[in-house]
Amino acid sequence: MNRNDRVKLVIGGTKLKKEISKMGKYLSYLAELKKASKIASISDQLVDSYEEKLVKKVNKKDFDDPHFVALLAISGCLIFVSHDFRSEKYIKRTDFYPTGSKPSIYKRREHSTLLTDERIVKLKNIE
Repeated sequence: MNRNDRVKLVIGGTKLKKEISKMGKYLSYLAELKKASKIASISDQLVDSYEEKLVKKVNKKDFDDPHFVALLAISGCLIFVSHDFRSEKYIKRTDFYPTGSKPSIYKRREHSTLLTDERIVKLKNIE
């Protein structure tokens, strides 16, 4: 199996799925990814539960995307693609991840070196 066969878009948690449902211009693209088996759906219950724990642990207004950290921690995903610099300090906190292994953040084309076999992992808690 080559690397491209293993690469997936990781989705999970009630909040993220609600946000995605409002992204009209991307829904047809996401439907194509799903049809091609390129989406890994992670347990909403586990992501939501961990998100609640994170919110209790970090009581700060700028921590407004705890669902991303929860999804990364529960799935074991090691690459986070985002342009949101504000969430970066939380994504990088090793104490949020059970293994202590935080994900790398892919922000621009120069970060393509992050796309290595070592970072394409077997995801956990797939539904």
